[in-house]
Amino acid sequence: MMPGKTYSEIAKEIGVSRQAIYQKIKRSPELSTRLQPFTVRVDNVVYISEEGESILKTAFSDNVVNSGLQSFTVNSLQETVNSLQVCLQEKQAQIEDKDKQIELLTKQLELKDKQISDTTTALLQAQQLHAADRQKLLSIEEQQKQAQQEEQTIQEPEPDHKPRFWERLFTKRKKQ
Repeated sequence: MMPGKTYSEIAKEIGVSRQAIYQKIKRSPELSTRLQPFTVRVDNVVYISEEGESILKTAFSDNVVNSGLQSFTVNSLQETVNSLQVCLQEKQAQIEDKDKQIELLTKQLELKDKQISDTTTALLQAQQLHAADRQKLLSIEEQQKQAQQEEQTIQEPEPDHKPRFWERLFTKRKKQ
């Protein structure tokens, strides 16, 4: 009776190549150590017992499950990355729109600042002109007052008529 199956027979049952089994054992020292008691070499052919076969099949079934999980995880992560890239593009478009709005508002603000500056300059000029006009007006009024005072002192009103008796009696005479 034969002691078990060869690596080639187990590989056909699992659906992998003989080299895949050898690589799996080589990459996993733990698996190699667990299989050691269940292998026998007869005429330069390695046979594996039923317990060793089940250990090997379990290692490959875990690998299939893990690769399926990895595939699912990779697909899930790829969908997440794609979704995030779309969001990033939307946000980038929003940022560009906001930059355009900021640029427009900055130009409007500069225009308003210039208008305020021009208005302030015009207002100062108007105030200076008004102050100059006011000064001239006060000067003219002062000159007119002085002229009136001079006229009053120069011109004494002459009586149009002779003073009457009662006027002479009750009015004060001016000293000359």
